[in-house]
Amino acid sequence: MKGKKLSKYVSIALILLSLCVAGPVQGQGAEPTPEAPGDPAAPGYILAQPPSTMNYQGYLTDSSGSPLNGTYTLAFRLYDAAVGGTMEWGPEAHVNVPVTNGLFQVALGSSVTLYPDDFDEALYLAVAVDGTWLDDRQPLRAVPYAFGLVPGAEVEGDPTAGYGLTVNNTGTGTNDGGIFAMGNRYGLYAVSNGDVGIYSPNAVHAKSYQSEDDSYWWFPPHGMVETDSGAGDIEFDYYPNNIYGGVQIECTAVGYRYILLPLDVPSVLFGQDVRVEEIQIYYRTDGNAYINGTKVYKADDAQIVTEETIASDIIARTSTSATSYLVPISPAEGHTLDATSGFLLVRFDVYCSAVTGDLVIAGVRLRLGHTD
Repeated sequence: MKGKKLSKYVSIALILLSLCVAGPVQGQGAEPTPEAPGDPAAPGYILAQPPSTMNYQGYLTDSSGSPLNGTYTLAFRLYDAAVGGTMEWGPEAHVNVPVTNGLFQVALGSSVTLYPDDFDEALYLAVAVDGTWLDDRQPLRAVPYAFGLVPGAEVEGDPTAGYGLTVNNTGTGTNDGGIFAMGNRYGLYAVSNGDVGIYSPNAVHAKSYQSEDDSYWWFPPHGMVETDSGAGDIEFDYYPNNIYGGVQIECTAVGYRYILLPLDVPSVLFGQDVRVEEIQIYYRTDGNAYINGTKVYKADDAQIVTEETIASDIIARTSTSATSYLVPISPAEGHTLDATSGFLLVRFDVYCSAVTGDLVIAGVRLRLGHTD
């Protein structure tokens, strides 16, 4: 507005009207079950979504403090600091804003969308009048942070209480809980920079869970048995004297032996299929006996009608010092077990070059994956 001094404006009021667009409240329905805490479309639910705009009221004066009248172009920005900092939203311009006795009102977010995660930190509103930005930014007070409770919101910062969000449900009903989370893929997604994503001092009740981390399953060799094929019997002995837990396979004749070790591994763990990704054998020989081949079989069902080779190693293992080797798995990314899978068997093809030969099987380790 030419002819008017606009060297100083005073913006004195910031008001957010938290308006909820709600459906009618109807009669309360049946109490939801723990597995399904309710249907949003069922009676008793209020469907509410706060608007993505907020009202801003201000008071403009000229340099002498007299209130202004007329129409002005106002612009607005949100920063993360009172001075300098980063612009988090804006600029948004409002043209021909009527000012009466210094008072005006605009709806921020009318043309530049305000998102819930815009309000996950302290913010300061900068105002411009006809292209002139005022020196003082206005801090947003508590009311605008109602945006923090709508879908897509973020809670970020270092709270003095120690928790980013505290929910305390004091109800005593069967279905009363602190937080209910439901999603098409994740109900609750937790990431921690420390050791624990979700912690409970009492107990965690879960129907099933999904983990992308590997698990490791160790098997002692004490369940090994010899098949009826091969050149004569062999003897099994704890090695040495039951102290370390390995089993010593002692030759009694020259020739091949076939040794089986069943693996008691879960196929479905807490509702999640298990994938065998790695098989590692720990052993040593005395030089007069060695492992000529290693195979891992899976029974296709509990009836043991058929079996499937899931891992095979045909390299002679002759180390006289304690070591280990991996048995290649087919397919290379691992073999997924399921509720119809039978048990696993490791078959060692052992060759004795002397009746005094022996080798020690110390154990078998499986690396198990849990992703689909």
